[in-house]
Amino acid sequence: MEKAIRTLHAEAGEEPRAPDGLLRQYPLTPELLAVAHAWQKESGDGFDIAIKGAPEAVVKMCSLSSEDTAKIHRELDELAVEGLRVIGVASQHWQQELPSHHKEFTPKFLGLVALADPPRPGVRDALAECQQSGVRVVMITGDHPTTAKAIARSIGFNSPESVVTGPELQESNSERLREIVRNTSVFARINPQQKLLIVQALKANGEIVGMTGDGVNDGPALRAADIGIAMGQRGTDVAREAADLILLDDDFTSIVAAIRLGRRIYTNLKNAMRYLFAVHVPIVGLSLFPVLFGWPLILFPAHVVLLEVAIDPACSTVFEAEPSEADVMSRPPRPPKEPLFTLPAIIICSAQGAGTLGICLLLFHLFEGEGSARAAAYSALLLSNLALIASNLSASRSVFRSLLERNRPLWLVFAGVGLSLAIVLCVPTAQKLFRFVPVTGLVVAFALGGSVASLAWFELLKALRRRYWPALVA
Repeated sequence: MEKAIRTLHAEAGEEPRAPDGLLRQYPLTPELLAVAHAWQKESGDGFDIAIKGAPEAVVKMCSLSSEDTAKIHRELDELAVEGLRVIGVASQHWQQELPSHHKEFTPKFLGLVALADPPRPGVRDALAECQQSGVRVVMITGDHPTTAKAIARSIGFNSPESVVTGPELQESNSERLREIVRNTSVFARINPQQKLLIVQALKANGEIVGMTGDGVNDGPALRAADIGIAMGQRGTDVAREAADLILLDDDFTSIVAAIRLGRRIYTNLKNAMRYLFAVHVPIVGLSLFPVLFGWPLILFPAHVVLLEVAIDPACSTVFEAEPSEADVMSRPPRPPKEPLFTLPAIIICSAQGAGTLGICLLLFHLFEGEGSARAAAYSALLLSNLALIASNLSASRSVFRSLLERNRPLWLVFAGVGLSLAIVLCVPTAQKLFRFVPVTGLVVAFALGGSVASLAWFELLKALRRRYWPALVA
């Protein structure tokens, strides 16, 4: 705003005052939303006082008639309803000693200055995305209530006509304040202390609060919020030190993008843990059952090493590279204390692993000869591992849609596992190391069919959840 005013001043062909002529600055105070600068007159006889601030505050200082005051307020409303930021300006020649507070000045009203500060492109869409995802956005501004209404209306706020001002907040007790912040999304004429009160009231209501700010006085509110977000371009050092995050581009849409990315990371991490749990159930079963029931051993160290070579890249790269699901911003926020791995997830993962284990044991007993049976069971285990990866990439999408997503590490893992399986089944040296015997295509066909059958029920479950219980797909 200062730069815009100085630019307009320069365009009018007027020279700015020398900075060394400024003798005193009177800052904004909660009681008087205006600032004053005292300049030494060039003649040395007295001072030139320049005042700017909230129009209602400046008008009050000027002691205008009721008619002039009403006229100024009408003009103010006409400008504010267009979403313009409006300040009042006044001046005075002062001959006495400078007072301790600028409320003692009685300046002459000069006029209103209206500044256009339109919302950035994309803010409306970002706000709609927040509302869809259950993230509530609250506007806190020092602007005139009518300006705040117009801006809120232009970017799609819910109930933009309901605006609460700073003085109203200041007069409310704690219970009333909590009720106000629960039902109000637009706050105007708010000072830094009241911003802190809003944050504290939101937290008292059980909300997880992210707070943006850029000024020195925003420090307490940024520190009090669960997530303080400072502006990196125009933010002060104090604001950046008090915050948890710093926006490099000062853009609200970056906050929404961070929420979307956080949900993607959380979902992919949860899916990776489900896969990791499920894939180790058959490994443990195939290792223990032969010992418990006196069968020939199915898994030897070489088998487990090859399995882990396939499992580790899947956890570290495949799930990490999985793009966001289409509905990730349509899901409600999760409870803060919700565990990453829930009991229903453990049951489903155990069932997935048990299905794979059952298929592997069935093939082990179906084929004659220890080497053939081991090759069939291990082939089914290795291919089922790929099926588990593909199926657990998403708890909502079908495996076919997941495979169509752009995920290069997934296909690299698939290719690596396929090549490894071909080597251990066909190369004599590898056959000997893995204690296999040459097998026919029938073994591979049974292993492939078994891996698909072991997870068919889970895909059916996902389809039923999408159709009848969409709230459970996350």
